[in-house]
This record gives sequence, C-alpha cells and structure tokens, in this order.
Amino acid sequence: MNSSFYQYDALGNVYLVLDARQYTLAGVNIAWVCEQTHSDGLLYGPLPSKSDCAVRIFNSDGSEAEKSGNGLRIFAAFMKEHGQSPKETLQIETIGGLVTCTSVDGQIMVDMGIPSAISQVELIVAEKTFDAYTVSIGNPHCVCLCKSPTRDMARQYGPLIESHALFPKKTNVQFVEQVDSQHFTAEIWERGSGYTLSSGSSACAIVAVARSLQLCESRVWVSMPGGVLEVNMGTSIAIAGPVRFLKTFQMG
Repeated sequence: MNSSFYQYDALGNVYLVLDARQYTLAGVNIAWVCEQTHSDGLLYGPLPSKSDCAVRIFNSDGSEAEKSGNGLRIFAAFMKEHGQSPKETLQIETIGGLVTCTSVDGQIMVDMGIPSAISQVELIVAEKTFDAYTVSIGNPHCVCLCKSPTRDMARQYGPLIESHALFPKKTNVQFVEQVDSQHFTAEIWERGSGYTLSSGSSACAIVAVARSLQLCESRVWVSMPGGVLEVNMGTSIAIAGPVRFLKTFQMG
C-alpha cells in the first residue's frame, strides 16, 4: 500500500510529512524516501500527547532528531492545512521538549524554549583552530565564529566537527560571521543530514551564543543560503519565517 508524503519547504530546508492518523511508520525506509525526494528529513505525526500533539523528527539518514526549528514550522503549517481542528497556535511535543507554534501574517513562528549549556570549547580539526561554542536548543549545536563562511568550509569541516570526540552524540555545526548587532551570515552542517541551506535551530543557536557574548540585540536576522530567518530572544528564543507546500509523493 502506498503512503502519501507531503513535501514542504522552509527557506530551503525541505521536509516530508507522513500523517500518523492515516499511515504507520513501520516498514518506511526513511533514508531511501528522503533520497528519492531530495528531502532533508521526515516528520511523523500528529501523535498522541498531553499537549495538542506530538511529532517525531527524522534526519535524512534515518536517525531521529530531538528538535528542528524549520521542521516544526513545516509541521505546524501541515497541521493548519490538514488538522481536524486547525488552530492558529499549537503546542507540539518533541523529544527535545515542548514548543509553541503560531501562525502570524502568513508566517509560522516557533518558540523553541530556553537555550542551555552554553560554553566555549577548544576545537581543532584538520590542523585548523575554531572559535567555537556549544549550546543546546533541545538538540546539540557547535557555533563556530569565523570570517567569510562558505559552503566549501561547511562541507570540509562540518563532518569532522559533527563527529568530533567532544560530541559523543554528534552535533549540528554552524559557521558564522557577524555583520552587525542585528545581522549574521551562516553556513550550516546538520547532524544526520549534512550540508543544508538553512536550519531554524541553528539560527537559534547562533543568536543564543551571540547574546551570551553580548554581541547582538534581542531581535536578529540570520542569513543562510536558503533565506533569512528572524530570531527573537527574550526569556526564551523564537524564530519566524515562511513555509510553502511543494508537492505530494505517493510511495510504497
């Protein structure tokens, strides 16, 4: 029996949604499905929860992720379009914690919670030293402050940092340059997915680290190859940006 996979784009971050109300995840080769559809990951839900619903998040290699900012924005858009009772605000349970998603003026905003475990680390890979900081947004990140980050830099050093001994469960990696107190540019290497055009939780990690170093204001824009994401940090940290539906795949 074929299953319907709904494909969405959030600033170049492409995820499939498999509706748990209609289909089971059993037997689905996530890595193969993502490869065939050129997707960065798969979202499985809505699942039962004490909140509005829960979702499971998978990387393109089939490994399970704790949280994904763009993935959650996509899932919130899917629920608004396909939910039995569409709501402007949804509380969604993830392995990495509870998040609140809100539809505002055609954009999806996600409150990602409170960043934690921010610390500077001594990081040397391939004889290159990075000004690096670790932070958790419910999932692990390593923010590397540098000049003129490029795709080649992310592809060369990203996999080495992802699997570095400092990170026994591996990590997401950001190569970041500050433009001014409200703007950063970044290249992203995602744990379990590789080079990607944008990442919501990565944008949060960048701002969390920058705020801890008193480098930026509370409202910041992070520019990635896939587009620009707005990040707001108060007690917790939130992102906002567009989501668009791409197509539906019927796959066995």
